[in-house]
Amino acid sequence: MVIQKSTHSASTVNFISDRQRNANQYKKQHILSSKIETSITLHKKNLLDHFSCVNAIEFSNNGLYLVSGGDDRRVVLWDLEKSLDSSHKPPCMKGEHNSNIFCLAFDNSDRKIFSAGNDEQVIVHDLERGETLDVFQHDEAVYGISVEPDNDNVFASACDDGRILIWDIRESPSTGEMSEFCTRSPVTADACRHERVTLKQFSIKYTSF
Repeated sequence: MVIQKSTHSASTVNFISDRQRNANQYKKQHILSSKIETSITLHKKNLLDHFSCVNAIEFSNNGLYLVSGGDDRRVVLWDLEKSLDSSHKPPCMKGEHNSNIFCLAFDNSDRKIFSAGNDEQVIVHDLERGETLDVFQHDEAVYGISVEPDNDNVFASACDDGRILIWDIRESPSTGEMSEFCTRSPVTADACRHERVTLKQFSIKYTSF
């Protein structure tokens, strides 16, 4: 006869310990995960708020939010728990683009949202307040954004003119130094592996063969 030892007590202790360390975020993630796992109609849930074509969507790193953008030029933030439960009206970021949005990104701490598109600029939004934190002007449309995995201050943008630009948001784009490196200074891939503080000096230029 084999006697199986119950793990209920141990799992309860682990749950309480985790909950005490990060109560609010853990609770939200646990509830949302449970709803997604048990839902059989999740694929039928429509998130309706945009007025036209949606070109970009991105989940937050903690899984609590979804951000969307498109031809209506608005960046819409969806709280997934509220959106799945009711006809929740999602907030929009206060900074709107002048043309179609093509790409979106969260920073690693899920405190900032990056949006970019056909109006040749990247807008950095504060997730909690919806305010515009900064605007990074480009020479051409922007089709991709990626935040550096180990540093929320550094992001890369992919441009219509064949360049990949690397930005350090600690350096204001209005100083001129930022604009200079992003439009004229070439760099090799090896140089990007050096000290991160020097990234504000670099851009990458691709040419056709």
